Amino acid sequence: MVLQPLVKKLDSFVLDTSHLLRETNKLTLDSECILVGFDVEALYMSIPHSLGLEAIKLAFERIHRPNPEQRSFILQALNFVLHHNVFLFDSIHYLQCQGVAIGVKCAPSYRWSHLLLNVYHAVTLLKWQHVRCVMKPHRV
Repeated sequence: MVLQPLVKKLDSFVLDTSHLLRETNKLTLDSECILVGFDVEALYMSIPHSLGLEAIKLAFERIHRPNPEQRSFILQALNFVLHHNVFLFDSIHYLQCQGVAIGVKCAPSYRWSHLLLNVYHAVTLLKWQHVRCVMKPHRV
């Protein structure tokens, strides 16, 4: 899996609940610290293709720089998967026009990269300099 190793390098990556608890125990928190968690409803279906691809590009810039041929291939392949997102429900085939189908191999990595982009923009645009982000536990 090409994207999966990138996701594991994100500052906000949490493998599972045990990993979240271990990481939280490492924090030194003062009395004014507020821990915040969030969940996004229907995340797989709510990611616009353009923003998802932008998130992958950002991950390439910040975490791993594949050679130009690899980068181009990965982005073209992901673009193809996103725009040919067909699923079967009640014996009828549907083309999913936004987001990514849950069963697609790249879906978890794609989702995490999109979350990274949103957190990155929130932290930089709002100038939250003392934010440490921990995401909802999930298995990759």
